[in-house]
Amino acid sequence: MLFRSFHDSAKDIILEWLNSFSAKTEDDLLLVVTFLEDQIEKLTLKYENTMDLNWYINRMVENFRNSDSAVKTIPEIGTIIKLVD
Repeated sequence: MLFRSFHDSAKDIILEWLNSFSAKTEDDLLLVVTFLEDQIEKLTLKYENTMDLNWYINRMVENFRNSDSAVKTIPEIGTIIKLVD
């Protein structure tokens, strides 16, 4: 019986690394997004599907936005609002 690795290709491994790195902090997310946008520009002349990287960028941003899934209570939200005013 042949077992397949969790990673079917080097692309999968690299994407997992970029996803993990982009989820750490907002600065790391910006670094990864900037890196991928630069790669889109560099690779566009050689490859036709480079715009597919935008899908990965969008997923990373959405995953980062959802990383703080802890729901704040009404009193906590009230305290935050008072601090903003």
